Amino acid sequence: MSGLYEKLKNYGKQYICPMHMPGHKRKIGICSDIDITEIEGFDNLANPSTVLKELQDGWARIYGADNAFISVNGSTGAILAAICGMCKKGDKIIMARNCHKAVYNAAMLMELECEYIFPEYDDLGIARGINAESVLKAVEDNKDAKLIVLTSPTYEGRTSRIDEICRIAHENNMSVFVDSAHGAHMEFMGKENPIRQGADAVCVSLHKTLPSMTQTALLMIKGDRAMASYIKEKLNVFQTSSPSYVLMASVSECLDFVVNGKDRFKCYADNLEKFYEKAEFKSLELIKNDDLGKIVISTAKTDISGKALMKILRESYGIELEMAYDNYALAMTSVCDGERELNRLLCALTEIDKSVKVGQKKKVKYPTPRKSEKARGETETVMFNEAVFRVSASYVWAYPPGIPIIAPGEVIDNEIIEYISGLNETDVFGICNGEIAVYCE
Repeated sequence: MSGLYEKLKNYGKQYICPMHMPGHKRKIGICSDIDITEIEGFDNLANPSTVLKELQDGWARIYGADNAFISVNGSTGAILAAICGMCKKGDKIIMARNCHKAVYNAAMLMELECEYIFPEYDDLGIARGINAESVLKAVEDNKDAKLIVLTSPTYEGRTSRIDEICRIAHENNMSVFVDSAHGAHMEFMGKENPIRQGADAVCVSLHKTLPSMTQTALLMIKGDRAMASYIKEKLNVFQTSSPSYVLMASVSECLDFVVNGKDRFKCYADNLEKFYEKAEFKSLELIKNDDLGKIVISTAKTDISGKALMKILRESYGIELEMAYDNYALAMTSVCDGERELNRLLCALTEIDKSVKVGQKKKVKYPTPRKSEKARGETETVMFNEAVFRVSASYVWAYPPGIPIIAPGEVIDNEIIEYISGLNETDVFGICNGEIAVYCE
């Protein structure tokens, strides 16, 4: 283990006069005693050779990768670096339509030609995993594609058959990048991470489901299809040249935690199983997904919305959920949630379930936009509700999770307008004051 955190703490105890950044001089502010710059003995993330290299190598061993790079710009920075490092400008890629907006931003920067694979959606409007059959068809129709990009697990904890997809891709001389931002913990829960399933590059957000600070992530490489040197070069482009040692110390502590925490993860898994076993509701419903730690609570058969449930839990029970839409809410748990926390959530849901009325099940049809050949030229701004059959010149997405509902070049139809207009109390980006940018007719 690198022991970066311990090394920083010990350094802070020494009577050394810091004539360097940062300006707090290790005297003022939270964590200032371990917040340093690239000084002698603490390595440099842009080209690590000692303590930071040891830390990255430790993570690579844990996940079965050849290389692991720390990102202090989260999985967003890792996604940008991976796609820009694995593609040349103008290449064609095959990507799942439910990818994070960072994938779209990378495609825009590299002027990539994107062929979408649309996932299937359930009655709640939640995407299922991408199946191998859909990938095979996309590959057969796009033999000149260079890269396949998928999200697994999804925000709600659903996974794709990465092993089968990688086999198809590699047989057709294509690489695979998996955004596994929400799956950093699954390696320790008895499930293989995408690297072990054959993916060439994978990112995981340590801060989402492991005990690490916000903005900490890893970008991992396996094999020769993804050139580690190119990707590392791009990672240095997309993240700060002054990486936080506080964040990197958190990555170091997180590594120690997972190496020594097998019993904790087993306890976490047992507690989750008990949680689902004890949950007996008349109107609320728990949707079990591949990642049981993502607790999806359906309100589709009740007279309240997911947003209303989120508000009740916050105001009456002191429980803050991760996110909510019209007909479901998501509680995101981690190995740091014990039996007490899960029981607290269960008791609250049980009480709420007794007070809500059973209603007619509300179904959501997630829209499937179609591409247009008119996605070029000048643009204008129109009222969104009057943009039916116009071609969008911008992204529109709900946050969280940051997946575009409509992307540039796609037709805005009545189904899309109805869906987006129905996202009450949800932060929607890309529509400003009711207006949206479209291509001129």
